[in-house]
Amino acid sequence: MRRRIAPGRPRLWQLGACTLALTLVAACHAVVSPARVVAHAEPAPATPEQAWDLLDRILDVHVDEHGRVNHAALARDPRALERLYLWLAHTSPDATPEAFPSRADALAYWINAYNALVLISVSRHWPIASVAEVPSPRLIGLVSDTAGFFRVNQFVLGGEPLSLQYLRDDVIGDRFADPRVHFALSTTTRASPRFPRRSFRAADLDARLDADTQIFLGREDALHIDLVRHEVLVSAIFGEYANDFAASPGAQGSMLGWLAGHAPAGERPALERAREQDWPVRTSPWDPRLDPGPPVVP
Repeated sequence: MRRRIAPGRPRLWQLGACTLALTLVAACHAVVSPARVVAHAEPAPATPEQAWDLLDRILDVHVDEHGRVNHAALARDPRALERLYLWLAHTSPDATPEAFPSRADALAYWINAYNALVLISVSRHWPIASVAEVPSPRLIGLVSDTAGFFRVNQFVLGGEPLSLQYLRDDVIGDRFADPRVHFALSTTTRASPRFPRRSFRAADLDARLDADTQIFLGREDALHIDLVRHEVLVSAIFGEYANDFAASPGAQGSMLGWLAGHAPAGERPALERAREQDWPVRTSPWDPRLDPGPPVVP
């Protein structure tokens, strides 16, 4: 199980509240089914290639060159997105393995599905300014104000309902064990990796994951090495998934070891020094507010 890095040990009442909240989440799942009337306005895709072509058309129209999503426009006309969801709901590497002959085909499906479901979730709840505005049972909010978005709402993939959190952690994280995927998955929030402008496909998946990792780690809000204070400030992603990075081959058992091997070349000597000298690593707080999106053209 993944653990979030946090100062100090939780108090007994916090552990009790967390247990209660998880129990409530299990009892309060809300399945978000495809909007069939909207989706059937045109035929749904029949193959993965057709599905990813459709996703590419959606991204081309609604995501700008900076990875900013025009959620308002998607919410006004969700037909293409709902057609894609109708296909995702019936097709997956688990339900139809013959459609995904390689490990890369399967991983590309799960990454594309996660990003598409983020768009669907925001579109269904629009207008919202933050993923924390997606409703959840009140007691769950004592532990997490984003449980509605990540845990309570479930989406159908290949006939099976699952939440965004389960998809990210238990399917993508546990089955593929590649920390680079965290920079391909976007929640369209302010500190999130930029939203992709084209779908992920098996043919160039490894190169795409490398490129997205480099782009994210090149951001000041994702990785900052303080040579004066001898500390490293990293994105909240590294706090949430610290074990994924430390356990990766070549990481030498530490997050700093992973960063030293994957950050932009100019940052690697300082990160190696930080690893050798055991500099502290601080994580930025996670901001659930949505990226403001591209400018509105009059």
